[in-house]
Amino acid sequence: MAEQTLTNNNISLDQLRPYYINDSAKISRSTRYYDYVFQQILDGKRSKSNWAAGFMSTLWTIYRRQYELAFVISLIFMVVATLETLLPQYSNGLSLFLGIVLLFVLAFKGNTYYFNAIKKKIETGIKPEHPSNNIDKQGTCLLLVFFITTFTLSLYGVVGVLLDPEIISMAEQLHHIEELSRKYLKINWIAFVVFWGALYIWRIHPEKAKRNS
Repeated sequence: MAEQTLTNNNISLDQLRPYYINDSAKISRSTRYYDYVFQQILDGKRSKSNWAAGFMSTLWTIYRRQYELAFVISLIFMVVATLETLLPQYSNGLSLFLGIVLLFVLAFKGNTYYFNAIKKKIETGIKPEHPSNNIDKQGTCLLLVFFITTFTLSLYGVVGVLLDPEIISMAEQLHHIEELSRKYLKINWIAFVVFWGALYIWRIHPEKAKRNS
């Protein structure tokens, strides 16, 4: 199907709504929120900030089925974590800086990105799914498991080094923590590949197949 380029002047909230409503039986709080936000965008006004998107970044993008953006964000953080682990003298604090920048970018631009993603679906002729499929709770839970597991392993390793009675000096502790960081970095990359591989097979590929059908 040939794509039809839409502008904010020839698209309505009624066209957008089926792509973000998440309960056909009632109007949820999030639906009312996006009704208001997207109407602002349609009226040419500045979009309301979305601090949930800012603080939860990858979780929010996966929950809203914005998988491409979620992958880019998570890949950037993995690359930065790798640099901080292997080249700490040049990249120390980079992930914190990136996190702060991303927080404000998504908080102030996340709704606009979401709006444009839905508009793209309309342009390409992708029909809206059942309201329950407009969000991805399972994918979000899977990502939470990934975060909690990697954080717990890292914390366990660091605390184990600090409490080890055989490691007395600060220099020894730092050395062991650096070794653990490199070890867990490999584990995190494996988990990253497994997570996105599973999400691609489970969610992304079927969605792409629908676009091409």
